[in-house]
Amino acid sequence: MRAFSLSDGVGVMDPITYLDELESVFDAERRAQVAGQGADLAEAEAATVKLEARLRARLGQRLRVLTRGGALVDLLARHLGDDVLIGQAPGGGVVMVRTAAIAVVVPQTAGEAGQARRWRSARAVLRDLRRRRARVSLSLPAGSVTGTIVQVGQDYVELAVELSHRVPVGGGGQRVAIALGAIEVVREC
Repeated sequence: MRAFSLSDGVGVMDPITYLDELESVFDAERRAQVAGQGADLAEAEAATVKLEARLRARLGQRLRVLTRGGALVDLLARHLGDDVLIGQAPGGGVVMVRTAAIAVVVPQTAGEAGQARRWRSARAVLRDLRRRRARVSLSLPAGSVTGTIVQVGQDYVELAVELSHRVPVGGGGQRVAIALGAIEVVREC
């Protein structure tokens, strides 16, 4: 049997050393590929996190929220309902922001501990404000309307409006129906 030799450009390499080096090169490439796949998987997992999960992680903290319509809201996040983020305004009133209207969320500081009411939906918050005859300001993409909630329907809220120059909806004391889907923010005044 004839001896097998490979030239590496410098000298002669025996086949076992050559195979060991080749195997180590393949192992290094495999490790790099697995590490790359791990990074891809971590990135893909992060891409599945929804804004709702980020908001839920921020409950109990002060947040600054900017809506798609341009309303800026500072609140202490207390509860995340089915379609709303509910919190406390710096003055203590209830603030509700529809999650579909949220464009930007900026954490401010950790909030103080406190007991919060538990609401499941925007309508539940609105019904509570109606029962308390609370004065509210509704932020809409076209402006805002201030008044007292008279009735909460399935897809609208009826408001006894105050005279305002922000949204042309009629004179003071008049009742107007506003589509729930158009409301971005509800602030208790």
